[in-house]
Amino acid sequence: MTTDVWAPRHRGWKLAHHLLPAFVLVAVLLGFAVGAAWIREWLLAIPLAALGFAAIWSIIREFRRGGRDVAPSNAAVITSTGPRAATRFASTRASAPTGGLTVGVAVVTLISALALGAEAVSTFARARDLLPLGAAVMLLAVGLLLLIEGVRMLRQATDQPPGVYLTRSRVVIVGQRATRELFWKDVRNIRTEDPPRTALGERRPLGDRGPSRIVITHWPRLDEEPSHEAIEVQYLVCDPNALLATLRHYAEHPTARPELGTPDAIGRLRGGRAP
Repeated sequence: MTTDVWAPRHRGWKLAHHLLPAFVLVAVLLGFAVGAAWIREWLLAIPLAALGFAAIWSIIREFRRGGRDVAPSNAAVITSTGPRAATRFASTRASAPTGGLTVGVAVVTLISALALGAEAVSTFARARDLLPLGAAVMLLAVGLLLLIEGVRMLRQATDQPPGVYLTRSRVVIVGQRATRELFWKDVRNIRTEDPPRTALGERRPLGDRGPSRIVITHWPRLDEEPSHEAIEVQYLVCDPNALLATLRHYAEHPTARPELGTPDAIGRLRGGRAP
């Protein structure tokens, strides 16, 4: 067995501590919403309240993920050549209701921003009137970002359960982005890494828990540049260590791939026989 790369996820109070910035954001949004309502600035209070409750829903979704990793299971997956039997490592993504809620909050924010901006422009008379105009511009930017994210969520909300599917011929990744297929014969390397460094320094989204993604390098044709597909660990609800070990095992042992999608693969994983 390989040495663990990822520490256990944050749960309970550790998760609450990890989400402290989100709690602060909720307090600020709802506090400003109450203040705006107190002075009867409803065009500002309504979008701020909507954003605050949307942030609360995001926090609730994190706590609802549970404290145990989902065990691998066998399931059918739709590929470019039809349905195939596969062994699935589960991940999570936004559901259609969550995507719809995000779009709804975005629409409320955009309408309020436009109305607030129009009111600020029509009554503009002194320098202090720049404050509601600036607030309208910020709400407009936030609303546009939320709308883009909500539409993306709805586009990715399909009937195919999200996860990493291993079939005898390919790896199928269904999740936050469009479905991707990688044929085993094209896989050249499997590694773990964090995102590239930024101007502010090294990026380690998961902190001491481990690298933020599993990267699969595949090379369909030797006369082309290799491509890289990333599996984001933060969206996995399975054990990322087991997924990494299993990917490496079947990449290195082609003769073992026919067992994928069968009880033999599940037996291997439960018995700890995958290196």
